[in-house]
Formats: sequence, C-alpha cells, structure tokens
Amino acid sequence: MKNIKKDLEQKDIKRAYLIFGEERFLVRSAKNMLLRGLVTEGDTMNFTGYSGRECNAPKIIDLAETLPFFADYRVILVEDSGWFKTAADEMAEYVRQIPESTCIIFVETEVDKRNKLYKQVKTNGYICECKRATDKELAQWAARYLAKSGKKITGNDMKYLLEKLGDDMDNISGELEKLIAYTYGREVVDRSDIDAVCVSEIGNNGDFLVGTFLTFHLLCIHDNLTVKNLLLDALVEVVGHRTDKHSLRQTGNLAGRDKRVHLRVNGGGNILPVDGDRLPFLQHLTEPFR
Repeated sequence: MKNIKKDLEQKDIKRAYLIFGEERFLVRSAKNMLLRGLVTEGDTMNFTGYSGRECNAPKIIDLAETLPFFADYRVILVEDSGWFKTAADEMAEYVRQIPESTCIIFVETEVDKRNKLYKQVKTNGYICECKRATDKELAQWAARYLAKSGKKITGNDMKYLLEKLGDDMDNISGELEKLIAYTYGREVVDRSDIDAVCVSEIGNNGDFLVGTFLTFHLLCIHDNLTVKNLLLDALVEVVGHRTDKHSLRQTGNLAGRDKRVHLRVNGGGNILPVDGDRLPFLQHLTEPFR
C-alpha cells in the first residue's frame, strides 16, 4: 500500500494494478486509496466497474482504448474476474498495450502466481498482495486508528485487546469503533473499556459466552459490526449463553433465552439477541435494525 500511496503522490500511475490477499480489510483499503486518488467523486464518464460475470475482456479492452473526458485517466475496476486463476490470454496480451491515459485496477480473491496475466501485471504494472499483519503491525495500525479519534492506549492494554480480538482487521476495526464511541469525552482507552464493549473472538467450537455488557455504536452494517451514521449509546445485556457452530462474527448468531429482540444485518442475519424488556426503545427502530 505504501507504493500505491507513493504512486499517487508522485503522479506515477501504473497502467495496471492487481490487489489481492487474505486480509480483505487491506484489499479494500488499497482499492479505495486508488479510486479516491484517481476518480473524482461522481465521475461516471471516466470510471467503470465490472464484477464477476460482467467481466468481458473485449468490452473492457474497447473501453480502455477510449480517451478520458476532461480527466487525467480513464479508470476501470475489474473485481473477481477469475482471470488470475484460469487462462486469460487476450487480457494478458493487452496489459502490455494499455494506453497511458488508462488505469485498470484488478481486485481478486484468489490468484495463481504462475498465471500469464499475473506475470504481465507484475512486469507492466504493480501487484499489491495484502497478507495478514504481524502482531507488531496490528498493534501499530490499531494505535493509529485510535489516534485519529484522539484516543490513546498503553502497550499492555493494546496487547490485551489483540489477544481478545484475534488478527482479523475487519473485526478489530469494528471493535475499535465501539471503543471510540464508548470512551466519548475521554482520551485514554483502558482494559476496563475493552472488557465492557469488546466481544472476544469465538471459534467454531461453540464456546460459552458469559453474559457481557456492551455499549453499541450501531451502524448500517456493511461487512463487519461497525456502525456509522446512527449512534445507539445504550447498555445492552447479552442474554445468550452459547454460540452455534460458526463464529459469532461470521454468522451473528447467538442462542439465547427469554424474550429477545434481534438486531439484523442486511435485513437477514441476526447480530445479537438481547433482552427486549430492557430495551423497549428498540421497537421504534426501523428495519433493518429491528
């Protein structure tokens, strides 16, 4: 990602970028960094995105040959094409010929580094592989994340936080948002705050989850438990005891007891069941929060 930032700062834009890796948070961050740097917000004339089955090599090549309209670059985003796992000879040959006024950004879930297209992008563009961060890198990143909101945390408490949350940056970012909301008006985040609002990483073994008190900074959820635009600063008692077979963070499913209110993600999966009698105001929330 540092090289992408450097390219943008120096206006040394490559004709092709490939972004992939197991840390999806970093994949999205790298993609968004490029898009923010190259595309003016709302510019639909010079930016086109394709995904999955929409990815048609002749169509994309034809578009790439079109000059941008009152802009420095024509930007084409190609996501999950599958071309980096199977033969894509036409696109592989074209990568060497992409005009200087065009930038094609490939974002893939899986790649084969022996693939012809991969080798061509490596030679004629830039490849950003987003690997899992080390413990040290995670701690530095999380500290910067908190610092952007004016928060500080000790090294020992940061270590405790990461031991509790695991190494998934999507999950960590969601929990950091909750900590930022919970410590509103205070500068230092400490262990008691972590225990109050952060949910431990839960594996696939149905571990028990003791009743935990959480303060939710609730959001229109995208792909993690971070909540933006809607603040729900409320004390929530988790009444469930046991997760189902999947990770709480992956399924948002928790077996519970008594009367429950379910917060929903994307109109479907449950995040957490909570005691409905304790939170009557949840009845007034519109879908998909109710």
